[in-house]
Amino acid sequence: MKKGSSIWKWIFLAGGLFIALLLVIAIFATFTGLRGIQKGNDITSLAHGPMTYPDKADPQKVGQCLDEYMKSVVPSSPLIGYGVTFAQAGNSQDINPALMVAIGQQESALGTAGIVNSHPYNYYGLTKAGGGWAEFSSWEEAINHQATYLKTQYFDQGLRTIPEIGAKYAPVGAGNDPNGLNNNWVTGVQNHFDNIISKCPDLATDYSAGNGSIVEIAQSQIGVSEDHDSCNCGAVQKYGGSSGQPWCAFFSSWVYRQAGYKIPSIGGARALYDWFGANQVQIPKGSGTPQPGDVIYFSYSHVGIVESFDGKMINTIEGNVSTNNVARRTHDINAPAVVGFGRWSQ
Repeated sequence: MKKGSSIWKWIFLAGGLFIALLLVIAIFATFTGLRGIQKGNDITSLAHGPMTYPDKADPQKVGQCLDEYMKSVVPSSPLIGYGVTFAQAGNSQDINPALMVAIGQQESALGTAGIVNSHPYNYYGLTKAGGGWAEFSSWEEAINHQATYLKTQYFDQGLRTIPEIGAKYAPVGAGNDPNGLNNNWVTGVQNHFDNIISKCPDLATDYSAGNGSIVEIAQSQIGVSEDHDSCNCGAVQKYGGSSGQPWCAFFSSWVYRQAGYKIPSIGGARALYDWFGANQVQIPKGSGTPQPGDVIYFSYSHVGIVESFDGKMINTIEGNVSTNNVARRTHDINAPAVVGFGRWSQ
């Protein structure tokens, strides 16, 4: 019996050590994901982005980027080379060309599939008012018509988000959609749009909402610090609030105001999150990719500004971090602590 008891004792000991090792790994992973955790802020649908043409976006540069995007997703697309046409048409009607290309990608894989094969140049699946499919004589005509069509039939009628556009453009349950393809229209167009914006950041910011660069203003504050450890006081109080208050949300909303965006001084990550939800756009993780200038939300009661994103790692500028100042941080997009993003859409 004593020998058997000794064996069981070693088995239980080995099992305990294994569980302890798993706990250590989990704690390390959590700590890695929470690098730059701030001090004491509170936190608690789809990414629309700017639907209009950004004021300062150069059509030539945008067009080249759109061509590169189309080539990367559909190398055989006949629309490659018409990026500038998309950009100029969008600019003339104040439509973000990312929306135009996204619809074309959803409807016809950028001119390579579907109705475009029997009705040349109709790459965005347009029907005529009297029935049947629209006819065009060239890609240029079709592209310019798409911009005008979106402007007059959607934007001028107050339909300015992808879900709103989709409800009219591809209504779920429509009689001409026997295969139920419209069920995926909004999600598909949204994903394409987000990917285009990520590829072409010049289309990411609606400068009409502000007159400055969110990222550059945030960068100019790196190093601004509290008077002493964890006091939440001193120079950082210019961002808002009073001495002793957590200030990560005050910092983020201050950056937006300095860039000319109409946003109040907001203290508390949940309050800032709720403000974007009520007035702009919330993007839960997995619904879209982060863009420079986005507000990033963390599960541990914290917010910051997205500086850049390389497809995996998010580089941020955050206030009220564990170093008691404004500092750069890096987070894995897949880290559990990353909740989502706030984006200016109007």
